[in-house]
Amino acid sequence: MVSTAGAGGGGRRLPLRRCICYESSAMARRVRAVLLVLIGALFAASIPWYRSGGAESAQWWGLPDWVLVALLCYIGVALLNCLAWLLTDFDGGDESGEGP
Repeated sequence: MVSTAGAGGGGRRLPLRRCICYESSAMARRVRAVLLVLIGALFAASIPWYRSGGAESAQWWGLPDWVLVALLCYIGVALLNCLAWLLTDFDGGDESGEGP
């Protein structure tokens, strides 16, 4: 939740999820499905299966190239996962904004 008031409180609270607007929940489900497929593809790309055994690896910033590719894939997975969770609609529950 995002408060419209300053540190003193007293303002109304807006759901953070309203920042991302989609016309329908079906559209959000499709986008989320595409994001999950991309996450799977990045996980598959992070595994150095394409390298032959015993091959010399190039160094980038002091890391073997396959390590750098894996790290970049994991960062991409984290970002896409954040977007997927922002598009997730939670059914039910307490919508009063109060804690547990």
